[in-house]
Amino acid sequence: MSELPDAHQEAFARHLADLWPSAAAAPYLHAFRISHHPAWKQWRGLAGREATSWWCTSLEQAQRHYSWTQSKGGEPFEVLAAGFRAALAAGDEARARHFCLAIFAWGGVAKKPDDGSRLWVERQFASATLCRETLAAVALLQPASADLLARFDGSDLLMNAAMTKVYAAASPDSLIIYDGRVGAALGLFARRLLAAQGLTEVPAALAFRWGPAQTKPYDSRNPSQAGYAFQSLYQQSRRAERHPDRLWAELVRGSSAILLRARALLAGRGARVSLGDFEQALFMLGFNVRYPLLETEPAAARLAATCD
Repeated sequence: MSELPDAHQEAFARHLADLWPSAAAAPYLHAFRISHHPAWKQWRGLAGREATSWWCTSLEQAQRHYSWTQSKGGEPFEVLAAGFRAALAAGDEARARHFCLAIFAWGGVAKKPDDGSRLWVERQFASATLCRETLAAVALLQPASADLLARFDGSDLLMNAAMTKVYAAASPDSLIIYDGRVGAALGLFARRLLAAQGLTEVPAALAFRWGPAQTKPYDSRNPSQAGYAFQSLYQQSRRAERHPDRLWAELVRGSSAILLRARALLAGRGARVSLGDFEQALFMLGFNVRYPLLETEPAAARLAATCD
């Protein structure tokens, strides 16, 4: 894959590629306190039942320290995504609907019957257009596409925390799940890079958006600091012609392009990394970017040699 057309994006892709590999005795890349939520069950199984913080020394380790709640009886995302792609390829509307709803359940999104994403899926299913419209959305979102994303207007095509999971499931090799946590982590590392470069403002190409946490402190996913401002995904754009869904779709396309470039750079160094690996690492890091630990638990250092 050739260099990205934007110099800021290219530099950021190289930065992320450099942050990927683990190194012996590396300093902590990020660390924060964790809650008693079941989502940390996997991590506590790795770090110990009494662990009160999460940490990593690299993006690679962040991915290995992935922890998320698996719904009872639910299938892993990779299994759901494979079934969804098979349904789309076969034009099987009923199966496509089934997997859309299963992906919502996996992600803990679109829970209410009147949720907009759920209603969109049901409307497309009733019109026998769910497969066609999903594939049309995925084609528009491709990083190599130059087509406008105006169809993402909140009615024709949707882009939000629920639908980004559906589109990534349909095209996991080219599209990431862009949610509030992933956006927060991208903002965190963009800010660190810009500061290291001596730049004092966030360029448009790296203006990632974050989503607030559902529990206090609500701003724990806001990477803004010292003049580097990153807006919330739910903050209305000042440009009226850009619908929030379109802006989110632009973030999916641009971020996917950056991570694909980082993956290509790592492949050139002999490392095999998937887009999903990057997404999982960023998802974990984005849990708390506002209040990171300045010092990790003493036990964390001892665990570093055993958690991998």
